[in-house]
Amino acid sequence: MRKTILIFALVFLFVITLIVFFDFSTGKNIKNFYIHTKAICDEKNYCQDYEITCLEDNLVNIVPITGASIQHKKEWKDPRNIETRDILCFKN
Repeated sequence: MRKTILIFALVFLFVITLIVFFDFSTGKNIKNFYIHTKAICDEKNYCQDYEITCLEDNLVNIVPITGASIQHKKEWKDPRNIETRDILCFKN
């Protein structure tokens, strides 16, 4: 019984890996699938961390990370580069 469950789990993981990393419509491997975290701040200096999933340079999913937020003072200025701080998925 354990052997059957193990084989089923391995086959399931293999199929999921194929679905995530292989584009069946073109037959090409998807090389730029990545997940990263980023703080997104609003106009009131409230910043929330998000887990961001990208495929190539397209956003796939964005999920807030629980407990990863901060309210900065009114005078606070975001020190990040203004050209890149709002980009969620970067071209590689």
